[in-house]
Amino acid sequence: MNRNFFIKDVEIKNFRGYSNQKFDFFKGKEDYRGLILLGGPNGYGKTSLLDAIEWCFTGSVHRLKKDFSTRRDSNNKLLKSLIRNNPSDMEVWVKINVLFNNEQLEIERLFNQTDESEAFYPQNSFFKADGNLIEENNTIDSIIGKPIATDFYERFTCSYEKNITIYEKNRTDIYAMFSSFLGGTKDIQVAIGNLDGGNANEGLISKLENKINSVHKPSYVILKDTYEKLETKLDALLKEKETSSDIAELISDYPKVKAFDDEMIPSMSLHGVGDDIEKKLIQFKKQNSSLMKLRFLKEYSTAYNESKTYKEDLGKEKTYNSFMERVYQPYHLKEEDIQSIQGKDLDTIKSEKRNLESIKINLMKFQDPTKNGASKLKELSQEIIDEDDAHLAFFVVVKSQFVTRESLSNQLEGFKTPDKALQALRLLVDHTEGFEKHREKEHNACPLCGSEENFPDKELELAKVARDVLGVVDGKRADLQKEFDDCDTELKETYKTFYEYLLDKIEKALFELIKVINNFTNLQSYISGCVSFSIDINQLTQSLLEEKKEEFKNQLKETLVLATLETSILEQLVNEQGFLMAITSHHNQEQQVRIPEFKAFNIVDKINGLTQFIDYYQDILGNTTTDNVFNDMKIELLVGKITTLDKLIQLVENDKEIQNISSEIKEQKELFKESDKIYTRSKMELVEFKRISRDLKGLRVQWDKDRVSEIKEPLQKIYKRINRHTNIKDINLVIEGRTNKIAGLWANTKEDEKIFAPNILSAGQLSVVALSIFISVALGQKESPFKCYFMDDPIQTMDDLNILSFIDLLRAELAPKNQLGNQFVDQLFFTTCDEKLERLISHKMKNFGVNFSHVHFTGYGNFEMKA
Repeated sequence: MNRNFFIKDVEIKNFRGYSNQKFDFFKGKEDYRGLILLGGPNGYGKTSLLDAIEWCFTGSVHRLKKDFSTRRDSNNKLLKSLIRNNPSDMEVWVKINVLFNNEQLEIERLFNQTDESEAFYPQNSFFKADGNLIEENNTIDSIIGKPIATDFYERFTCSYEKNITIYEKNRTDIYAMFSSFLGGTKDIQVAIGNLDGGNANEGLISKLENKINSVHKPSYVILKDTYEKLETKLDALLKEKETSSDIAELISDYPKVKAFDDEMIPSMSLHGVGDDIEKKLIQFKKQNSSLMKLRFLKEYSTAYNESKTYKEDLGKEKTYNSFMERVYQPYHLKEEDIQSIQGKDLDTIKSEKRNLESIKINLMKFQDPTKNGASKLKELSQEIIDEDDAHLAFFVVVKSQFVTRESLSNQLEGFKTPDKALQALRLLVDHTEGFEKHREKEHNACPLCGSEENFPDKELELAKVARDVLGVVDGKRADLQKEFDDCDTELKETYKTFYEYLLDKIEKALFELIKVINNFTNLQSYISGCVSFSIDINQLTQSLLEEKKEEFKNQLKETLVLATLETSILEQLVNEQGFLMAITSHHNQEQQVRIPEFKAFNIVDKINGLTQFIDYYQDILGNTTTDNVFNDMKIELLVGKITTLDKLIQLVENDKEIQNISSEIKEQKELFKESDKIYTRSKMELVEFKRISRDLKGLRVQWDKDRVSEIKEPLQKIYKRINRHTNIKDINLVIEGRTNKIAGLWANTKEDEKIFAPNILSAGQLSVVALSIFISVALGQKESPFKCYFMDDPIQTMDDLNILSFIDLLRAELAPKNQLGNQFVDQLFFTTCDEKLERLISHKMKNFGVNFSHVHFTGYGNFEMKA
């Protein structure tokens, strides 16, 4: 059955340098087997065409992906044009029409994601065959039924860049490279990878080791330790039970006299050893708790009664001290202030103050003398001074003064004149007396303008002349003016005196009121103190304080009596650890108090401490049933009951714990056995995995050795056919070791010296070696349905003779006589930027009848078909 695979045409859209282009190979021919020669200068799209074919078949472009991974660019700008020709066009696709099994088939791959680096992973693009979407295994593998996509670049592509890297490879790298070429161990390598891991993937062996060390082993150790501890504890409990008292003996020792009506004698509540253990425990603990409360009440009843008495005595002493500190002693310092507020009401005082402040505001509105102002002052004075106040009687004359001043003003109106000169002369005459008085006080500056130059002595003389000029008639006016001025001065003085008197009266009254208010404020605490001792501040006197002092003092007990009572209480409350029962520090409620600390307390803290104990006692008393029997009961009886019950409870609890631990041991034993089984099985699995890994590695290496042995002869022949003028006799690829993955590429010189090839061969010779191995491996894949190979300018460093030999080798392989089903290649894509080599290959193929298609690139994406 013919299962050959032929590429007929390739259509590219928006991929790399191609916007939209189609390549039709062997157009017009029926035979698609042969050479596809791609010639033209560098940068015209030859390699991109091969990339498009690789991407369509495999979903990746090995060389681009490797270059991108090396750069590790994540910047969006640097990702542009990684695979797209036009970044604004999201769709990238490549369609390839092929002939497979003599049937036409259209293969297509499409990518439309934003991040262009995602195009290098097949799962991120759509793969179709004849329009049908292939979701699983979406590569050429699903079409030809053989896994070639993963190693497509290594097995089917030969390029100068790949060949020359042999310089950089160590023996392990060389092994990896040629092991990939040789193939046949893919499944084994996958199995080894699954077991050992690699490329940042954790293998089954590592996972199992980690799981054993982090889960199975710790779980085993913990469960084993827990199981052994439980067994040890059970043994100890069983031994303790053997040495413990018998339950029957304890019941017989239990005092039969009831401490309270509801008390149950243990013999009445036990119905044999088979009773429910939990029920027994609850009953015993409840009864024991009641007995312990009775014991506490009985044991501390004296301390309780004494504490109440002592607390009351301390309260009286606290009251006396407080009275002395808050009321009695401060009185002598505050006596005057106290007397100032006695019999007075604060609200009334504040009201009076507000009223006076209002009067003051109204009064200040009439500071300037007017008839209305005088009337208002008299009206306001009724709220400030008495009717018989002398100042009020004096102020009565102001009314007549306003009348007189008004009459004089009216008379002066008859002497008014618009003459400016006359007005000036009158001004001099009217103020002559004032000027003289001004001079007498040794003031040299004019009182009107402040100038000394304009106020000479001769001005006074001028005033006298002005009087003579104005004459006798104006002298009457001058006298009238003087009388008016004197009247005005006297009126203002009278008004001012009365105004200031009223204002002063208000200020003094306000001062006294404020003083009383302040006394009320300052004495607030003192007043509160008086109230707390039922003392009326208005009735407070020194004699009343003395009476109160004696009253409080007579209630006090002698210091020695109090000290004796305190000692008695503390000795009863102290426990074996030296702490006082139920009394804690006032600074820290969690901290218990010792006797020296309590004695150092002040009265308030002692009262608080006693209150703690009293409340504690009363709380227990309120929750405990007592009757007449309790009063006559001896504490020894209660102690005997409690002791017996404690032992019974301990025995029952031991039985309960023995049952629980026995049950827990049973469960723990099962868990431990299961954990031991898992732990042991995991260790055995780990040993087996490691053995399998070693065997697989040996099998893989042996397989590679066998394959190398198979290609050894064709490798020598091909190498010698290409490389005919060298001192190297032959090249051997040697796989070394059983499980270690190393290989040696050795050169044998004509002097029979064996040398590591990368150390002696030139770049051109290494290219010959790489081409020889590539062709030899291809010869080993003759049975593969896919025999399309891609050589991307692989002979750049080779000399002319080697190139001619290589072309002749290709011509012979592709010759019609060799196309009888035994050839290693169905289609060979060969690119070159060397125009002479392009013409040479075209000439050779044409003259020897080799079927070939010749594409000559004239620009990026532009080409002409020459054959």
